Amino acid sequence: MDHIWAISIGKIKTRCVKASNEFLRLAKKCGKKQHEYPYNMIFHITILLIVTIILEQIITLEIAIRDMAGFVTNHKIYSEMILGTILLSAYTFAITYVGHIKLVRAAKKAGLFYYSLNKTTNSLTDAKDFLIDRGSDASMIRILGATGWDTFGNDDSPLRAAIENCNQIEIILLNPLSDIIEQRAGDIGGRPGEYRAEIYKSILKLKSIRDKGDGCHRVTLKFYKRYPTWKFIILDRCLWVQRYPTNTHVKYAPCYAFMKLSDKAGFFDPFSDNFDSLWNSERIGTYNFDTCIVTYGNNEPNENIGTPDIMANLKS
Repeated sequence: MDHIWAISIGKIKTRCVKASNEFLRLAKKCGKKQHEYPYNMIFHITILLIVTIILEQIITLEIAIRDMAGFVTNHKIYSEMILGTILLSAYTFAITYVGHIKLVRAAKKAGLFYYSLNKTTNSLTDAKDFLIDRGSDASMIRILGATGWDTFGNDDSPLRAAIENCNQIEIILLNPLSDIIEQRAGDIGGRPGEYRAEIYKSILKLKSIRDKGDGCHRVTLKFYKRYPTWKFIILDRCLWVQRYPTNTHVKYAPCYAFMKLSDKAGFFDPFSDNFDSLWNSERIGTYNFDTCIVTYGNNEPNENIGTPDIMANLKS
């Protein structure tokens, strides 16, 4: 009997490995990232295949035990135990699978098609690759961020290339003269001067894009003064969302991507409307790249956030 168990378990392991390898091959062929919806559908099919293989092998084992009636006195008891195990496993899988399907359907209706917890190096790399891929052909980029430097400014940022080729750019960043700079820099273990310098370098990056002179880049930059709460990246029909943690850099915060749905039932439109509301708020100042003046729509006085010469010294 032990010999039969060993053979059956070996068969189960071999066939499950083959099914798993086929799953990875199909996922790679579809060209989807691990957390995207089509990838999950392939995963469901593969799980069903693996469970079918396991049940098939268990039933085969059960039949073999029946055939050994002359050697196993209580073969009927063994058979009933195995049958009960099969039924219990099938029930447990059905409940789990149905619950998972409901979650997947809810995510699909919300427009959620990507997420990353950003807790490991691999997940951070995966999230960065996702943004690079989605931003490569974006005709319009809208960003609500803090300094912007790690999003589109430095050479290693995921949207560096995308923003160079984008036709319309709308950015909202933290005002470098805001008192919040000291608090935010301290919360993430940085220095206010370095944090402020990243904002200035992002300004210079956007100015260089605007000054290309090819007439293809419309760049608008605005500033807010409150503590950063949400990070939005809107790329045509894709919206990226993160919430700023109060004790670490936003790149380590979980990220979610929503697609634009035709019936506007998902989260793309509410988050996009939130960006529009902030963009049109009188509390948000509009930056003039030529004069370095930030102009507000309410009674708040205009601000000069620094001359071009001062910002130019930050290039190094």
